[in-house]
Amino acid sequence: VSVDLLILSLDYRFKLSVMDPKEEQDTEWEVLLSIYEGDEAFKKVSAARLQYRIDGVKPFVLEIDWPADYPSVPPVISLDVFFNSYICEADRRTVRDALMEVAVENQGMAVSFTLIEWAKDHADELTSRFTEKKAEVKEDDEEEERGDDKRENALSKAAKRKMWDRVNTKGEQERGHDWIDILKHLAQTRDT
Repeated sequence: VSVDLLILSLDYRFKLSVMDPKEEQDTEWEVLLSIYEGDEAFKKVSAARLQYRIDGVKPFVLEIDWPADYPSVPPVISLDVFFNSYICEADRRTVRDALMEVAVENQGMAVSFTLIEWAKDHADELTSRFTEKKAEVKEDDEEEERGDDKRENALSKAAKRKMWDRVNTKGEQERGHDWIDILKHLAQTRDT
């Protein structure tokens, strides 16, 4: 029985090695889609790119891009997505390097599932050393306060247009602009 399994295993490996990279990628897509069906963290971005959100104390999105010769060559691993904007470049590089080691160890095989599961298993270890990205701070607080005043007094285009339409060429309001107010007043005081 074990000889039969060995022969089947060798036959399967031989078929994989003979397969075209595109066929191997299609097979890997079928496997990944069946495994992660219904998993909201998994996203197929294109025919050669996938993303997976690794949850944890500090979640991040792992992006795996398959070159044309994949799986003969390792995939391109990236953390350069908007979700990861809080992670500094040095921390991204550390995670990327750790994942590339796993990809190189498994070169020649479909490795996307392995990378995702490895990242999920080691998420706390990978993110424990993340440093917070520092926001740029303005040194002059007075400038910021003056800028807020300017924004409060600023009018929208529509408000400016409406105000311009209310005045004549001399910049004066036209005769009768307040007649509605007078009519309201007269209607209220008529009965007294």
